[in-house]
Amino acid sequence: MARAQLFLQWSLICRPRGLSYLSLLSLSGSTGHWGMFRIMFGFGSGLSTRVFAMMSILLLFLPWLSDLLLYNKVNTTIITVYDTAHTYNATAGVGPFNTSLVEPFIKQLNSMSPPSYPYQILPFSIYAVVYNLMANPWYSTVMEPISCPDPAGRCESYLLSGGTLLMEPAIPSGYDSFPFVKVDNVPAVQLEFTPSSNHSFSDSDCQVFGQANTLIAIRLCVAPSPSLPGSLDAGLFVCRNGTSPSPSAENSTALKCNPVSSISPSTFPNITTSFSLHTRTATLTLAQSNLSITSVSSLSPPLPFTHPLSSPSSLTAYRTALSLLLNFTRAGIPPPSSIAESFWSAGSNLDIFSTSGQLTHSFQSILAFPVWLFNTNNYGNLETWEHDTSSLPGEFHTTARVVRPYGKIKFDGVMVVVYVVLQGAVLGVLWGLWGWGLWEEWTLKGRDETGEGVRAGGENGMSMPVISNYPLFDIVFKARVGSGLGGKEVLTAGDGDIVRVMGEERVHVKME
Repeated sequence: MARAQLFLQWSLICRPRGLSYLSLLSLSGSTGHWGMFRIMFGFGSGLSTRVFAMMSILLLFLPWLSDLLLYNKVNTTIITVYDTAHTYNATAGVGPFNTSLVEPFIKQLNSMSPPSYPYQILPFSIYAVVYNLMANPWYSTVMEPISCPDPAGRCESYLLSGGTLLMEPAIPSGYDSFPFVKVDNVPAVQLEFTPSSNHSFSDSDCQVFGQANTLIAIRLCVAPSPSLPGSLDAGLFVCRNGTSPSPSAENSTALKCNPVSSISPSTFPNITTSFSLHTRTATLTLAQSNLSITSVSSLSPPLPFTHPLSSPSSLTAYRTALSLLLNFTRAGIPPPSSIAESFWSAGSNLDIFSTSGQLTHSFQSILAFPVWLFNTNNYGNLETWEHDTSSLPGEFHTTARVVRPYGKIKFDGVMVVVYVVLQGAVLGVLWGLWGWGLWEEWTLKGRDETGEGVRAGGENGMSMPVISNYPLFDIVFKARVGSGLGGKEVLTAGDGDIVRVMGEERVHVKME
Protein backbone atom coordinates (compact mmCIF):
# COMPACT_ATOMS: atom_id res chain seq x y z
CA MET A 1 0.00 0.00 0.00
CA ALA A 2 2.75 2.49 0.95
CA ARG A 3 4.68 1.68 -2.23
CA ALA A 4 1.65 2.31 -4.42
CA GLN A 5 1.02 5.65 -2.72
CA LEU A 6 4.69 6.64 -3.15
CA PHE A 7 4.65 5.72 -6.83
CA LEU A 8 1.51 7.77 -7.47
CA GLN A 9 2.86 10.62 -5.34
CA TRP A 10 6.03 10.96 -7.46
CA SER A 11 4.13 10.46 -10.70
CA LEU A 12 1.96 13.46 -9.81
CA ILE A 13 4.92 15.52 -8.59
CA CYS A 14 6.57 15.10 -11.99
CA ARG A 15 3.64 16.68 -13.81
CA PRO A 16 4.27 20.23 -15.11
CA ARG A 17 2.00 21.70 -12.46
CA GLY A 18 3.44 19.49 -9.76
CA LEU A 19 1.35 18.27 -6.81
CA SER A 20 -0.48 20.26 -4.17
CA TYR A 21 1.47 20.19 -0.92
CA LEU A 22 -1.63 19.15 1.04
CA SER A 23 -2.20 16.35 -1.49
CA LEU A 24 1.38 15.28 -0.86
CA LEU A 25 0.62 15.11 2.87
CA SER A 26 -2.59 13.17 2.12
CA LEU A 27 -0.68 10.56 0.13
CA SER A 28 2.20 10.32 2.60
CA GLY A 29 2.28 7.33 4.91
CA SER A 30 3.98 9.45 7.56
CA THR A 31 0.92 11.69 8.05
CA GLY A 32 -0.98 10.71 11.21
CA HIS A 33 -4.66 9.78 11.32
CA TRP A 34 -5.75 13.06 12.89
CA GLY A 35 -3.69 14.93 10.30
CA MET A 36 -5.60 13.12 7.54
CA PHE A 37 -8.92 14.11 9.12
CA ARG A 38 -7.70 17.73 9.48
CA ILE A 39 -6.83 17.87 5.79
CA MET A 40 -10.05 16.13 4.71
CA PHE A 41 -12.30 18.55 6.59
CA GLY A 42 -10.06 21.66 6.37
CA PHE A 43 -11.40 24.76 4.59
CA GLY A 44 -8.23 25.21 2.52
CA SER A 45 -8.29 21.69 1.05
CA GLY A 46 -9.28 21.18 -2.56
CA LEU A 47 -11.51 18.38 -3.83
CA SER A 48 -8.63 16.20 -5.00
CA THR A 49 -6.85 16.71 -1.67
CA ARG A 50 -9.96 15.62 0.24
CA VAL A 51 -10.30 12.56 -1.99
CA PHE A 52 -6.66 11.61 -1.39
CA ALA A 53 -7.09 12.03 2.38
CA MET A 54 -10.30 9.97 2.43
CA MET A 55 -8.66 7.29 0.30
CA SER A 56 -5.68 7.07 2.67
CA ILE A 57 -8.00 6.80 5.69
CA LEU A 58 -10.06 4.05 4.04
CA LEU A 59 -6.94 2.15 3.02
CA LEU A 60 -5.86 2.20 6.66
CA PHE A 61 -9.19 1.27 8.25
CA LEU A 62 -10.89 -1.08 5.77
CA PRO A 63 -8.45 -4.00 6.35
CA TRP A 64 -8.78 -3.51 10.11
CA LEU A 65 -12.59 -3.34 9.85
CA SER A 66 -12.79 -6.47 7.67
CA ASP A 67 -10.63 -8.43 10.13
CA LEU A 68 -12.74 -7.22 13.03
CA LEU A 69 -15.98 -8.31 11.36
CA LEU A 70 -14.62 -11.70 10.32
CA TYR A 71 -12.79 -12.70 13.50
CA ASN A 72 -15.03 -11.32 16.25
CA LYS A 73 -16.59 -13.83 18.67
CA VAL A 74 -20.12 -13.33 17.34
CA ASN A 75 -19.28 -14.34 13.77
CA THR A 76 -16.45 -16.81 14.40
CA THR A 77 -16.51 -20.15 16.19
CA ILE A 78 -13.91 -22.81 16.88
CA ILE A 79 -15.22 -26.24 15.95
CA THR A 80 -13.67 -29.63 16.56
CA VAL A 81 -13.05 -31.87 13.58
CA TYR A 82 -11.50 -35.31 13.55
CA ASP A 83 -8.76 -37.13 11.71
CA THR A 84 -9.72 -40.80 11.20
CA ALA A 85 -7.20 -43.62 11.59
CA HIS A 86 -9.49 -46.66 11.37
CA THR A 87 -13.15 -47.35 10.53
CA TYR A 88 -15.04 -50.51 11.46
CA ASN A 89 -18.58 -51.87 11.80
CA ALA A 90 -20.04 -52.19 15.28
CA THR A 91 -23.26 -52.52 17.24
CA ALA A 92 -24.10 -50.03 19.96
CA GLY A 93 -26.88 -48.17 21.72
CA VAL A 94 -29.93 -48.52 23.93
CA GLY A 95 -33.37 -49.29 22.56
CA PRO A 96 -36.85 -49.01 24.10
CA PHE A 97 -37.92 -51.17 27.03
CA ASN A 98 -38.75 -54.64 25.67
CA THR A 99 -41.40 -56.27 27.85
CA SER A 100 -40.90 -59.71 26.27
CA LEU A 101 -37.37 -59.98 27.67
CA VAL A 102 -38.20 -59.74 31.38
CA GLU A 103 -39.66 -63.16 32.20
CA PRO A 104 -37.20 -65.22 30.07
CA PHE A 105 -34.29 -63.42 31.70
CA ILE A 106 -35.53 -64.09 35.24
CA LYS A 107 -36.16 -67.75 34.40
CA GLN A 108 -32.67 -68.06 32.95
CA LEU A 109 -31.15 -66.61 36.12
CA ASN A 110 -33.06 -69.03 38.31
CA SER A 111 -32.01 -71.97 36.15
CA MET A 112 -28.39 -71.23 37.04
CA SER A 113 -28.92 -72.38 40.66
CA PRO A 114 -29.89 -75.77 42.11
CA PRO A 115 -33.65 -76.44 42.25
CA SER A 116 -33.51 -76.37 46.03
CA TYR A 117 -32.01 -72.86 46.12
CA PRO A 118 -34.71 -70.72 47.75
CA TYR A 119 -33.63 -67.27 46.53
CA GLN A 120 -33.84 -65.20 43.40
CA ILE A 121 -30.51 -64.92 41.55
CA LEU A 122 -29.36 -61.29 41.22
CA PRO A 123 -25.89 -60.97 39.59
CA PHE A 124 -23.61 -58.39 41.11
CA SER A 125 -22.76 -57.06 37.63
CA ILE A 126 -26.37 -55.88 37.40
CA TYR A 127 -26.74 -54.86 41.02
CA ALA A 128 -23.63 -52.66 40.97
CA VAL A 129 -24.64 -50.61 37.93
CA VAL A 130 -27.83 -49.23 39.43
CA TYR A 131 -26.30 -46.90 42.00
CA ASN A 132 -25.25 -44.26 39.45
CA LEU A 133 -26.64 -45.31 36.09
CA MET A 134 -27.92 -41.76 35.48
CA ALA A 135 -24.80 -39.95 36.70
CA ASN A 136 -22.06 -42.08 35.17
CA PRO A 137 -20.51 -40.97 31.83
CA TRP A 138 -19.90 -44.62 31.01
CA TYR A 139 -23.61 -45.04 30.41
CA SER A 140 -25.38 -41.68 30.08
CA THR A 141 -25.00 -37.97 29.36
CA VAL A 142 -26.68 -34.98 30.97
CA MET A 143 -28.91 -33.23 28.40
CA GLU A 144 -31.07 -30.15 28.04
CA PRO A 145 -34.72 -31.12 28.73
CA ILE A 146 -36.91 -31.64 25.70
CA SER A 147 -39.75 -29.98 27.58
CA CYS A 148 -40.00 -28.99 31.22
CA PRO A 149 -43.52 -28.82 32.69
CA ASP A 150 -42.23 -27.60 36.06
CA PRO A 151 -42.77 -23.81 36.40
CA ALA A 152 -39.57 -23.53 38.44
CA GLY A 153 -37.57 -25.31 35.72
CA ARG A 154 -36.47 -28.13 38.06
CA CYS A 155 -36.16 -30.77 35.37
CA GLU A 156 -33.34 -33.23 34.78
CA SER A 157 -32.72 -35.01 31.51
CA TYR A 158 -30.30 -37.80 30.57
CA LEU A 159 -29.45 -39.54 27.33
CA LEU A 160 -28.96 -43.24 28.06
CA SER A 161 -26.80 -44.53 25.21
CA GLY A 162 -24.64 -47.21 26.84
CA GLY A 163 -21.34 -45.82 25.58
CA THR A 164 -18.54 -48.33 25.07
CA LEU A 165 -20.07 -50.86 27.49
CA LEU A 166 -22.85 -51.71 25.04
CA MET A 167 -20.57 -51.57 22.02
CA GLU A 168 -19.44 -54.68 20.17
CA PRO A 169 -16.69 -55.25 19.12
CA ALA A 170 -14.56 -53.46 21.65
CA ILE A 171 -12.36 -50.49 20.79
CA PRO A 172 -9.41 -51.81 18.72
CA SER A 173 -5.87 -51.47 20.05
CA GLY A 174 -2.82 -50.08 18.29
CA TYR A 175 -3.98 -46.48 17.87
CA ASP A 176 -2.44 -44.80 20.89
CA SER A 177 -2.11 -41.43 19.18
CA PHE A 178 -5.83 -41.42 18.35
CA PRO A 179 -7.52 -41.07 21.75
CA PHE A 180 -11.20 -41.12 20.77
CA VAL A 181 -13.78 -43.24 19.01
CA LYS A 182 -16.77 -41.70 17.23
CA VAL A 183 -19.83 -43.87 16.78
CA ASP A 184 -22.48 -42.64 14.36
CA ASN A 185 -26.28 -42.81 14.67
CA VAL A 186 -26.39 -44.65 17.98
CA PRO A 187 -29.93 -45.39 19.25
CA ALA A 188 -30.54 -43.99 22.72
CA VAL A 189 -33.29 -43.28 25.23
CA GLN A 190 -33.73 -39.84 26.74
CA LEU A 191 -35.27 -39.85 30.22
CA GLU A 192 -36.66 -36.65 31.71
CA PHE A 193 -37.45 -36.28 35.40
CA THR A 194 -39.61 -33.60 36.97
CA PRO A 195 -40.21 -33.22 40.74
CA SER A 196 -43.73 -34.26 41.64
CA SER A 197 -45.90 -33.73 44.69
CA ASN A 198 -48.28 -36.55 43.73
CA HIS A 199 -48.61 -38.94 46.67
CA SER A 200 -51.95 -40.36 45.55
CA PHE A 201 -50.98 -43.91 44.73
CA SER A 202 -53.30 -46.85 45.20
CA ASP A 203 -52.10 -50.09 46.75
CA SER A 204 -52.18 -51.72 43.31
CA ASP A 205 -49.65 -49.14 42.09
CA CYS A 206 -47.16 -49.98 44.84
CA GLN A 207 -44.83 -52.69 46.08
CA VAL A 208 -43.40 -52.85 49.60
CA PHE A 209 -39.94 -54.33 50.00
CA GLY A 210 -39.01 -55.36 53.52
CA GLN A 211 -38.41 -58.29 55.83
CA ALA A 212 -39.68 -59.57 59.11
CA ASN A 213 -37.76 -58.62 62.24
CA THR A 214 -36.13 -55.57 60.61
CA LEU A 215 -37.13 -51.94 60.30
CA ILE A 216 -35.49 -51.45 56.90
CA ALA A 217 -38.20 -51.26 54.26
CA ILE A 218 -39.38 -49.06 51.39
CA ARG A 219 -42.58 -48.65 49.41
CA LEU A 220 -42.15 -48.10 45.66
CA CYS A 221 -45.08 -46.82 43.61
CA VAL A 222 -45.33 -46.38 39.84
CA ALA A 223 -48.46 -45.29 37.98
CA PRO A 224 -49.48 -43.42 34.81
CA SER A 225 -49.35 -39.67 35.38
CA PRO A 226 -52.81 -38.07 35.41
CA SER A 227 -51.38 -34.63 34.57
CA LEU A 228 -48.73 -35.59 31.97
CA PRO A 229 -50.11 -38.05 29.37
CA GLY A 230 -47.57 -40.68 28.37
CA SER A 231 -45.48 -40.08 31.51
CA LEU A 232 -45.25 -42.03 34.75
CA ASP A 233 -45.46 -40.83 38.33
CA ALA A 234 -43.11 -42.63 40.70
CA GLY A 235 -42.61 -42.39 44.44
CA LEU A 236 -40.28 -44.03 46.92
CA PHE A 237 -41.53 -43.92 50.52
CA VAL A 238 -39.48 -44.96 53.55
CA CYS A 239 -41.22 -47.32 55.95
CA ARG A 240 -39.76 -45.93 59.18
CA ASN A 241 -41.32 -48.58 61.39
CA GLY A 242 -40.80 -51.68 59.26
CA THR A 243 -43.51 -53.76 57.59
CA SER A 244 -46.24 -56.23 58.34
CA PRO A 245 -48.12 -58.76 56.15
CA SER A 246 -50.87 -57.42 53.93
CA PRO A 247 -51.97 -60.45 51.90
CA SER A 248 -54.22 -59.92 48.92
CA ALA A 249 -55.88 -62.07 46.31
CA GLU A 250 -53.08 -61.31 43.85
CA ASN A 251 -50.16 -61.67 46.27
CA SER A 252 -50.34 -63.72 49.43
CA THR A 253 -46.91 -62.47 50.57
CA ALA A 254 -47.63 -58.76 50.14
CA LEU A 255 -46.41 -56.34 52.80
CA LYS A 256 -47.51 -52.96 54.06
CA CYS A 257 -45.64 -50.20 55.88
CA ASN A 258 -46.30 -50.13 59.61
CA PRO A 259 -47.78 -46.83 60.73
CA VAL A 260 -45.75 -44.37 62.79
CA SER A 261 -48.09 -42.91 65.43
CA SER A 262 -50.83 -41.13 63.49
CA ILE A 263 -48.69 -40.17 60.46
CA SER A 264 -50.22 -41.18 57.13
CA PRO A 265 -48.09 -43.08 54.61
CA SER A 266 -48.14 -40.10 52.23
CA THR A 267 -46.16 -38.05 54.74
CA PHE A 268 -43.41 -40.62 55.20
CA PRO A 269 -39.96 -39.42 54.02
CA ASN A 270 -40.08 -39.79 50.27
CA ILE A 271 -38.81 -38.93 46.81
CA THR A 272 -41.44 -38.43 44.13
CA THR A 273 -41.02 -37.65 40.46
CA SER A 274 -42.70 -37.70 37.09
CA PHE A 275 -40.69 -39.05 34.18
CA SER A 276 -41.06 -39.54 30.46
CA LEU A 277 -39.04 -41.48 27.90
CA HIS A 278 -38.19 -40.73 24.28
CA THR A 279 -36.11 -42.50 21.66
CA ARG A 280 -33.60 -40.71 19.46
CA THR A 281 -30.26 -41.27 17.77
CA ALA A 282 -26.96 -39.50 18.40
CA THR A 283 -23.31 -39.54 17.41
CA LEU A 284 -21.13 -40.39 20.42
CA THR A 285 -17.51 -39.42 21.04
CA LEU A 286 -15.91 -41.93 23.41
CA ALA A 287 -12.57 -41.64 25.22
CA GLN A 288 -10.29 -44.64 24.94
CA SER A 289 -8.48 -43.73 28.17
CA ASN A 290 -11.42 -44.15 30.56
CA LEU A 291 -14.24 -45.37 28.25
CA SER A 292 -16.42 -42.36 29.10
CA ILE A 293 -18.78 -40.51 26.79
CA THR A 294 -17.10 -37.15 26.17
CA SER A 295 -19.63 -35.55 23.83
CA VAL A 296 -22.94 -36.11 22.06
CA SER A 297 -23.79 -34.59 18.68
CA SER A 298 -26.10 -34.94 15.67
CA LEU A 299 -29.17 -35.63 17.80
CA SER A 300 -32.29 -36.71 15.97
CA PRO A 301 -35.72 -35.35 16.99
CA PRO A 302 -37.12 -37.15 20.07
CA LEU A 303 -39.89 -39.67 19.52
CA PRO A 304 -42.18 -41.32 22.11
CA PHE A 305 -41.94 -45.04 22.76
CA THR A 306 -43.92 -47.16 20.30
CA HIS A 307 -45.26 -49.07 23.32
CA PRO A 308 -45.29 -46.52 26.18
CA LEU A 309 -44.52 -47.68 29.70
CA SER A 310 -47.88 -46.31 30.80
CA SER A 311 -49.69 -49.11 28.93
CA PRO A 312 -50.91 -51.93 31.25
CA SER A 313 -48.73 -54.70 29.78
CA SER A 314 -45.58 -52.58 29.76
CA LEU A 315 -46.23 -51.31 33.28
CA THR A 316 -46.61 -54.85 34.63
CA ALA A 317 -43.29 -55.95 33.11
CA TYR A 318 -41.65 -52.73 34.30
CA ARG A 319 -42.73 -53.35 37.91
CA THR A 320 -41.48 -56.95 37.66
CA ALA A 321 -38.05 -55.67 36.59
CA LEU A 322 -37.98 -53.21 39.50
CA SER A 323 -38.94 -56.01 41.88
CA LEU A 324 -36.00 -58.10 40.62
CA LEU A 325 -33.71 -55.29 41.67
CA LEU A 326 -35.28 -54.15 44.96
CA ASN A 327 -36.72 -57.30 46.52
CA PHE A 328 -33.76 -58.03 48.78
CA THR A 329 -35.74 -60.61 50.78
CA ARG A 330 -36.38 -62.72 47.69
CA ALA A 331 -32.72 -62.40 46.67
CA GLY A 332 -31.46 -63.39 50.13
CA ILE A 333 -29.61 -60.09 50.59
CA PRO A 334 -29.30 -58.90 54.23
CA PRO A 335 -31.36 -55.72 54.74
CA PRO A 336 -28.33 -53.57 55.68
CA SER A 337 -26.70 -54.57 52.36
CA SER A 338 -29.75 -53.80 50.24
CA ILE A 339 -30.47 -50.84 47.98
CA ALA A 340 -33.40 -50.01 50.25
CA GLU A 341 -31.03 -49.33 53.15
CA SER A 342 -29.49 -46.23 51.52
CA PHE A 343 -32.92 -44.57 51.34
CA TRP A 344 -34.12 -45.84 54.71
CA SER A 345 -31.04 -44.59 56.57
CA ALA A 346 -31.44 -41.12 55.02
CA GLY A 347 -34.76 -40.73 56.82
CA SER A 348 -36.11 -37.19 56.82
CA ASN A 349 -33.15 -35.99 54.72
CA LEU A 350 -35.06 -37.28 51.72
CA ASP A 351 -37.40 -34.31 52.12
CA ILE A 352 -34.55 -31.76 52.03
CA PHE A 353 -33.40 -30.86 48.53
CA SER A 354 -29.84 -29.97 49.53
CA THR A 355 -29.22 -33.34 51.20
CA SER A 356 -31.17 -35.67 48.90
CA GLY A 357 -29.30 -34.99 45.64
CA GLN A 358 -27.30 -38.21 45.51
CA LEU A 359 -30.28 -40.32 46.53
CA THR A 360 -32.43 -38.56 43.94
CA HIS A 361 -29.92 -39.60 41.28
CA SER A 362 -29.97 -43.13 42.67
CA PHE A 363 -33.76 -43.19 42.48
CA GLN A 364 -33.62 -41.95 38.90
CA SER A 365 -31.10 -44.70 38.12
CA ILE A 366 -33.43 -47.31 39.63
CA LEU A 367 -36.28 -46.09 37.42
CA ALA A 368 -33.98 -46.23 34.37
CA PHE A 369 -32.68 -49.71 35.23
CA PRO A 370 -35.41 -51.76 33.46
CA VAL A 371 -34.94 -49.72 30.28
CA TRP A 372 -31.19 -50.20 30.51
CA LEU A 373 -31.19 -53.95 31.10
CA PHE A 374 -34.22 -55.01 29.09
CA ASN A 375 -33.46 -53.32 25.81
CA THR A 376 -32.57 -55.53 22.86
CA ASN A 377 -28.87 -54.61 23.01
CA ASN A 378 -28.06 -55.72 26.57
CA TYR A 379 -27.74 -58.88 28.59
CA GLY A 380 -31.44 -58.79 29.38
CA ASN A 381 -31.70 -60.18 25.85
CA LEU A 382 -30.48 -63.76 26.16
CA GLU A 383 -29.30 -63.77 22.54
CA THR A 384 -26.48 -61.36 23.44
CA TRP A 385 -24.99 -63.57 26.17
CA GLU A 386 -22.45 -65.07 23.78
CA HIS A 387 -21.52 -61.62 22.39
CA ASP A 388 -23.27 -62.52 19.14
CA THR A 389 -24.87 -59.28 17.99
CA SER A 390 -25.45 -60.26 14.37
CA SER A 391 -29.15 -60.87 15.00
CA LEU A 392 -29.78 -57.41 16.48
CA PRO A 393 -32.20 -55.14 14.61
CA GLY A 394 -30.69 -52.85 11.98
CA GLU A 395 -30.88 -49.69 14.08
CA PHE A 396 -28.15 -51.05 16.39
CA HIS A 397 -25.70 -51.64 13.53
CA THR A 398 -23.52 -48.62 12.92
CA THR A 399 -20.04 -47.40 12.00
CA ALA A 400 -17.28 -46.54 14.48
CA ARG A 401 -14.14 -44.51 13.76
CA VAL A 402 -10.90 -44.25 15.74
CA VAL A 403 -10.15 -40.53 15.59
CA ARG A 404 -7.94 -37.68 16.75
CA PRO A 405 -9.43 -34.19 17.26
CA TYR A 406 -8.11 -30.84 16.11
CA GLY A 407 -9.57 -27.35 16.12
CA LYS A 408 -10.93 -25.57 13.06
CA ILE A 409 -12.11 -21.99 12.69
CA LYS A 410 -15.60 -21.63 11.26
CA PHE A 411 -16.59 -18.24 9.85
CA ASP A 412 -20.03 -16.78 9.35
CA GLY A 413 -20.87 -16.96 5.63
CA VAL A 414 -22.18 -13.40 5.39
CA MET A 415 -19.11 -12.04 7.14
CA VAL A 416 -16.85 -13.92 4.72
CA VAL A 417 -18.60 -12.15 1.83
CA VAL A 418 -18.23 -8.79 3.60
CA TYR A 419 -14.56 -9.54 4.26
CA VAL A 420 -13.91 -10.40 0.60
CA VAL A 421 -15.73 -7.25 -0.57
CA LEU A 422 -13.80 -4.95 1.79
CA GLN A 423 -10.45 -6.55 1.06
CA GLY A 424 -11.29 -6.52 -2.64
CA ALA A 425 -12.07 -2.81 -2.42
CA VAL A 426 -8.67 -2.16 -0.84
CA LEU A 427 -6.88 -4.22 -3.50
CA GLY A 428 -8.90 -2.50 -6.22
CA VAL A 429 -7.88 0.94 -4.96
CA LEU A 430 -4.23 -0.12 -4.71
CA TRP A 431 -4.21 -1.50 -8.25
CA GLY A 432 -5.93 1.71 -9.31
CA LEU A 433 -3.14 3.74 -7.71
CA TRP A 434 -0.53 1.70 -9.55
CA GLY A 435 -2.42 2.09 -12.79
CA TRP A 436 -2.78 5.83 -12.36
CA GLY A 437 0.91 6.15 -11.48
CA LEU A 438 1.94 4.13 -14.55
CA TRP A 439 -0.29 6.24 -16.77
CA GLU A 440 1.25 9.44 -15.37
CA GLU A 441 4.72 8.00 -15.94
CA TRP A 442 3.83 7.09 -19.50
CA THR A 443 2.47 10.57 -20.23
CA LEU A 444 5.57 12.07 -18.59
CA LYS A 445 7.80 10.20 -21.02
CA GLY A 446 5.63 11.44 -23.87
CA ARG A 447 6.02 15.03 -22.75
CA ASP A 448 9.78 14.61 -22.37
CA GLU A 449 10.07 13.36 -25.93
CA THR A 450 8.30 16.48 -27.26
CA GLY A 451 10.26 18.81 -25.00
CA GLU A 452 7.25 19.84 -22.94
CA GLY A 453 8.16 18.01 -19.79
CA VAL A 454 10.54 18.63 -16.98
CA ARG A 455 14.00 17.19 -16.74
CA ALA A 456 14.72 14.86 -13.81
CA GLY A 457 17.71 12.91 -12.65
CA GLY A 458 20.35 15.02 -14.32
CA GLU A 459 20.98 16.81 -17.58
CA ASN A 460 20.24 13.84 -19.78
CA GLY A 461 17.54 12.30 -17.54
CA MET A 462 14.07 12.42 -19.01
CA SER A 463 12.31 10.10 -16.51
CA MET A 464 10.89 10.18 -13.01
CA PRO A 465 13.45 10.19 -10.15
CA VAL A 466 14.43 6.88 -8.64
CA ILE A 467 12.08 6.11 -5.74
CA SER A 468 14.10 4.73 -2.84
CA ASN A 469 12.97 2.99 0.33
CA TYR A 470 13.60 6.21 2.25
CA PRO A 471 10.68 8.50 1.32
CA LEU A 472 11.73 11.34 3.63
CA PHE A 473 15.12 11.53 1.89
CA ASP A 474 13.43 11.53 -1.52
CA ILE A 475 11.11 14.40 -0.60
CA VAL A 476 13.86 16.52 0.96
CA PHE A 477 16.49 16.10 -1.75
CA LYS A 478 14.55 15.21 -4.91
CA ALA A 479 11.60 17.60 -4.66
CA ARG A 480 11.26 21.36 -4.23
CA VAL A 481 8.49 23.43 -2.74
CA GLY A 482 7.93 27.12 -2.12
CA SER A 483 6.98 28.09 1.42
CA GLY A 484 5.38 31.07 3.07
CA LEU A 485 6.94 29.99 6.34
CA GLY A 486 10.44 30.89 7.27
CA GLY A 487 12.80 31.13 10.19
CA LYS A 488 11.23 30.57 13.58
CA GLU A 489 7.77 30.25 11.99
CA VAL A 490 8.77 26.84 10.68
CA LEU A 491 9.79 25.63 14.12
CA THR A 492 6.59 26.84 15.79
CA ALA A 493 4.12 25.94 13.03
CA GLY A 494 1.27 23.72 14.18
CA ASP A 495 -1.32 21.74 12.24
CA GLY A 496 -3.46 24.76 11.49
CA ASP A 497 -0.51 26.89 10.36
CA ILE A 498 0.72 24.19 8.00
CA VAL A 499 -2.70 23.62 6.42
CA ARG A 500 -3.33 27.39 6.11
CA VAL A 501 0.04 28.49 4.72
CA MET A 502 0.81 25.44 2.56
CA GLY A 503 -2.66 25.14 1.09
CA GLU A 504 -1.65 26.99 -2.09
CA GLU A 505 1.86 25.57 -2.41
CA ARG A 506 2.78 22.93 -4.95
CA VAL A 507 5.57 20.37 -5.02
CA HIS A 508 7.79 19.90 -8.11
CA VAL A 509 10.64 17.59 -8.93
CA LYS A 510 14.07 19.17 -8.64
CA MET A 511 15.76 19.88 -11.93
CA GLU A 512 19.33 19.61 -10.62
